[in-house]
Amino acid sequence: MARGFLKNIFRGWVICLLSGAVFLFSDVFAAGSGYNVQLTVPNDPILEVKVNTDGTGDTAKASLNVAPASLSSAAFNEKNVTISVSTNNDWGYTLVMNVANTNLVSVEDSSKTIPTLSLRASHPFLSRYTCTSETADTCDFTVNSWGFKIRNATRVAPATEYIGAVNSITINKWTGSTGSNGIANDPTYLSFGSRINAAQAPGTYQTTVAFAATANPDPTPIMQNVTASTLASLLPSNGSMTTAKDSRDSNKYQITNINGTYWMTENLRITHSSGKSAGVISAEGSNFTGGDIQMTSSSGSQFRDYNVSRYYDSGDTTTGVYYNYCSASANTICSNNLNSDAVMDICPAGWRLPTHSDYQAIANVGGTVWNPVAPGWYNTGKYESGVGGYYGATTYNANRSYGLLYYPNGTFNADGAAISRDCGTSIRCVFTMPMQDTSASTLASLMPNDGSTTVLRDLRDNNKYRITNINGTYWMADNLRITGTIPAAGSNFIGADFNISAGGDLTAGDTDTAPRAHYNTADTNSATYGAYYNYCAASAGTVCDSTVQQDATSDICPKGWRLPTYTEITTVRSYYPSRNSARAGYYASSSLRLASSMGFWWSATARNAYNHYRLSNSDIDDSHGSYGFSIGCLYYGS
Repeated sequence: MARGFLKNIFRGWVICLLSGAVFLFSDVFAAGSGYNVQLTVPNDPILEVKVNTDGTGDTAKASLNVAPASLSSAAFNEKNVTISVSTNNDWGYTLVMNVANTNLVSVEDSSKTIPTLSLRASHPFLSRYTCTSETADTCDFTVNSWGFKIRNATRVAPATEYIGAVNSITINKWTGSTGSNGIANDPTYLSFGSRINAAQAPGTYQTTVAFAATANPDPTPIMQNVTASTLASLLPSNGSMTTAKDSRDSNKYQITNINGTYWMTENLRITHSSGKSAGVISAEGSNFTGGDIQMTSSSGSQFRDYNVSRYYDSGDTTTGVYYNYCSASANTICSNNLNSDAVMDICPAGWRLPTHSDYQAIANVGGTVWNPVAPGWYNTGKYESGVGGYYGATTYNANRSYGLLYYPNGTFNADGAAISRDCGTSIRCVFTMPMQDTSASTLASLMPNDGSTTVLRDLRDNNKYRITNINGTYWMADNLRITGTIPAAGSNFIGADFNISAGGDLTAGDTDTAPRAHYNTADTNSATYGAYYNYCAASAGTVCDSTVQQDATSDICPKGWRLPTYTEITTVRSYYPSRNSARAGYYASSSLRLASSMGFWWSATARNAYNHYRLSNSDIDDSHGSYGFSIGCLYYGS
């Protein structure tokens, strides 16, 4: 083999950069020269990688020209590469090197290869070759092989250590903050090296190395996804603070722990209102549709003024948005003649408007950690400065709702804060404890006295329900509204997926042998009345035979809750109809009857083969299982 023929034995490998497509550069660099590639990572969208060619073309080959010394010795050569990623993403990026083939393959004869350095341990960064000289006698770099090193002393491997290539490896995960100009540049320096002797077959050997940068995701917890246990870990003690993000518009809010409850300490700023399907308004607000909320003095339509000079112009986020009650309640309470609590709202899913008792608790603790502000409000379309008004979920009378007033002198008024529903006021949301994850001790702390109330959330569909303490037992004070199919994991009772309306709608007629229900989402009274269920549906398809007397030991209540027994409804007969004031009526023979004047609630106890006991606001009686009645679940423990 002629020595001159070996002069260009190792002319290079192709280095490319990957961002949804492969970009190649045309320049061929001499051995030892720098190779600088600029990747730009903008923040919106999350990542869009662009390769800056600086007008040099579209193909690049970084070559190592190797002249081996002899068969017994080997020449060491390296090629330096700089990858510089610029980003305005506050959470940095991850840079990954992908190697198409860890063997360099001969262009002239694909059967001839140069392998990468062998791995000395299971992790490549533990397989280091400490080559400190280019002379054959002092370098432990394996002869007739190639590898790379990360030359930043602060990165994974020290500058003198080469490692074998793998198909994909993270070489830089930058999580620092951006610079004063909002752009961070954190170069990564690599060297590609080889050590070749004359035993290697001559030719040009190459592989493709691709660098891919991905923006690190925002680590801020999503308000809609947090659980009670997550909040407890993030906010372990009274006064703890964290930040969470509303997934609907990416607004971020500070969250705090106030005596075991979790509150937003900033005013709500959501302005979109395109409805449930667009993911803009919480799942509960299925009726909240239309364009931007328009400012008006009428309480019968949506209302919003964003006070541009105090928010957009100056960047003052403390003011937030002003809403009237129709907007705050997600278009469910839009009348000055409706004495009803808000069980739907525009808070993020899993959060809700505070109740009267929630606001009383804030006022009693002084509210400093609540970060109160007095942004003023709008009254009949006119802005009035001074006091801060905050809407709540609890009704005061037919045209007002309990809220909270905060005055610039630092005082609160919760009991006297009966705010007119046509005013434009602020909103603070409070986390809704899941019904399935609660405990007797938690309920006792939330409702310490007979008549106390709180609001809990059904994890299965995110519907919210008022809960009341009746002589030490805990009852839903709103009628169940779950519809559709309940997954097997959604209840501890149901052994398989259960379709509540598998037998059709109650408007189609009576049956006691198949599950039927009715819930009209287009009906503005649906939030108050809830859904109607025949007994087959109420019992999760387990009691659908009118020839056998059978109590319901399974039902469609949330885990930890159930249909009350006959004995239990007798103990609350004097209390429950007033605590659950929804006079929903009932369905029979395809028709709704006695709506707004009577309420009827199923129990778990059968009187005979045909009928089951039920409670009404006038008595306890029994009814045929084909009727469509309401359900009020009782907590029994999980």
